[in-house]
Amino acid sequence: MKTRLQSSLFIIMSPTILPISTGLITAFLTTIFALASVKSVQAHHSVTIDGAKHWCAGKTHSSNTNNECNLSSKSLTTIPADLFSGLTDLQIIYLNDNKLSSLPADLFSGLSNLEWISLSDNKLNSLPADLFSGLSSLQLISLSDNKLKSLSADLFSGLANLELISLSHNKLRSLPAHLFSGLTNLEIIYLNNNKLRSLPADSFSGLTNLQRIFLSNNRLSSLPADLFSGLSSLEWIFLSNNRLSSLPADLFSELTNLERISLKNNRLSSLSADLFSKLSRLKYIYLHDNPLSCRPELPPGTSFSNTVIASLPVCVHVTLVLSSPTISEKGVSTTVTATLQQPLSTAVFIFISVEPEDHAMAGDFAMGPNNILSITAGEITSSGEVTITAVDNSIAAPDKMFTVKAAVSGPNHVEDVTLTIADDDGS
Repeated sequence: MKTRLQSSLFIIMSPTILPISTGLITAFLTTIFALASVKSVQAHHSVTIDGAKHWCAGKTHSSNTNNECNLSSKSLTTIPADLFSGLTDLQIIYLNDNKLSSLPADLFSGLSNLEWISLSDNKLNSLPADLFSGLSSLQLISLSDNKLKSLSADLFSGLANLELISLSHNKLRSLPAHLFSGLTNLEIIYLNNNKLRSLPADSFSGLTNLQRIFLSNNRLSSLPADLFSGLSSLEWIFLSNNRLSSLPADLFSELTNLERISLKNNRLSSLSADLFSKLSRLKYIYLHDNPLSCRPELPPGTSFSNTVIASLPVCVHVTLVLSSPTISEKGVSTTVTATLQQPLSTAVFIFISVEPEDHAMAGDFAMGPNNILSITAGEITSSGEVTITAVDNSIAAPDKMFTVKAAVSGPNHVEDVTLTIADDDGS
């Protein structure tokens, strides 16, 4: 519930220390860490199934405000379907750190007040599709550190109050489409440390309250262009330690509240010049351990976490524009201008050249006295123009093709254009 989401805690997830501003999560993880500490100094304390039933029944009497059942670290290998039968006041169940490989489909049936479930650190390799069916009060599910390879598309269906899902440290190779559909209160998703190779384009569609996504340590080689579309509340995205070689130019364009992006240790050799340009609240970018020769320019107030990346030259993406891509050879001219993908903080100078193709020759055209375009800092369109004029040779021949090129100092990407000089002498 939102009234419980006010405090702050630093938790360790994967290699980075992450502040989570969530009271609910604070309480849950504090308990989990306390249980882990007990585990580190004590051996597992096994209990029988009857003992487990008695234990949970004793924890749910009316005087207990926590209404929790803690069966963590009990060496449980199986659980009967009726373990929680009749315990309708239960709000919290800890089953983490056991040896469970499967669960009965109706294990949580009738527990409409249940808010937290921890099933982490077991041996679960699959889950019944309706395991969480009817748990309308559920806010947090931890399934991390298991052996899950796949999930049912309906696993989280109807859990409208869910705020956190942890699926980290499993063996997931893919996600079903619409897995998180309808979870409009979801704030945090942990999918790090799996074997994900791709993601459906609508993986996070409609999750308007989602704040943090953890996808590090997978095998992702590409991402759909609209993967994060509509996620206006998103603040953090972690995609480090994957196999990404490129990113769609508009991947982050709608994320107006994004503050932190981690893309370190991928295979990125180039990035769109305006990849981060619309992210006015962006503070930190982690891009080190990529084979980059240049970097995008950042919004004001944003910094790279690594000085090597910060010292790289800014990438320049130039597009050439011809006033007329086809001209007659009877002394007709075309002009060349240039545009940038995004404004830069320094001026850009562009040197224009023309290369004949096939049977065309250098004598078929003439360039004006100026072959340099300049783009002022903060602008995207060049001032001035370069003129190319066709030369009439009075010889019947096929139309002639030329490539208009640009040279820009430093790492850059230039989109050349083709000029055609149409023959007017017949063939």
